[in-house]
Amino acid sequence: MRKGSRWLREVIFVSDEIVISYRSEDRGSAGHLCETLETHFGPETVFMDQSHLRGGVNFPEAIATAIRNCTVVIAVVTPVNWSMGFAEPDDWVRRELSEALAAGKQVMPVRMHGALPPGEGLPPDLAALANLHSRSIDDEDFKSDALRVVDDLRRLVAPPPPEAAFPELPKQGRIEMRDAWGSRLPGDQAAAAVEKALRANAVKPDGVDGDGRTRLKGGNRLKFRLLGAPLTRSDVAPLKGYFRVGTGPFASIELLLAEDIGSASTIGLSDRYERRFGKVFEEVKKVTDLR
Repeated sequence: MRKGSRWLREVIFVSDEIVISYRSEDRGSAGHLCETLETHFGPETVFMDQSHLRGGVNFPEAIATAIRNCTVVIAVVTPVNWSMGFAEPDDWVRRELSEALAAGKQVMPVRMHGALPPGEGLPPDLAALANLHSRSIDDEDFKSDALRVVDDLRRLVAPPPPEAAFPELPKQGRIEMRDAWGSRLPGDQAAAAVEKALRANAVKPDGVDGDGRTRLKGGNRLKFRLLGAPLTRSDVAPLKGYFRVGTGPFASIELLLAEDIGSASTIGLSDRYERRFGKVFEEVKKVTDLR
């Protein structure tokens, strides 16, 4: 990528949902935020860097399309790098934010590393940023601050439904639980801790899919533990689920458990499943959600 003022940055963009605008110098901070958003909204919604664009794609047109199709644009604001180049109309950050504002898109400034809210010195086409409420993410409290950004986005962007991961399980008679959280463990340690806690609850890994999710399965042993009474294989389908751990200074963790209880749903077992799933989540969080 050229290092002239027109090519100072790379872009994370989310097809049809979120665009994160940041300069290349702030790639580490923006990437950490992106991983958090992937955990809560799914990687199929979040794309990072130009590596997600096909070779030969017109870069300016691709970015313009992403802006037009998105729901919200996040502007990553840092003390040093963010406004550099704003004096040039062809600066990429300025172009992206200007196009977003002109198109009436929701723009959310996210301040990092102690940056002040956007204010004086903005070019006329970005002047509206000074009136927008911004969120601040502190380096020492990244987890809780980033979750405030997630909460804001939940009002604008719906996370992918859990059933989308397992379309073979019917919605009727289906029990499912999904949650996402951050951990202060490094990614590899967090993944190992998650797997150990799941195995202790008779939930085993079943390979990794194309989205980087470790698929999970549970057999009759889990069903007996869940129900406290014998059921035949035809009564309850094997448990399905996945977990995914994002990399970075602190790991982001996503866990989903789902099961079709079929005809068994008519005998009041839903609450038992939910309590059991809740216990599994509690034990996994206990070994990963380190304060």
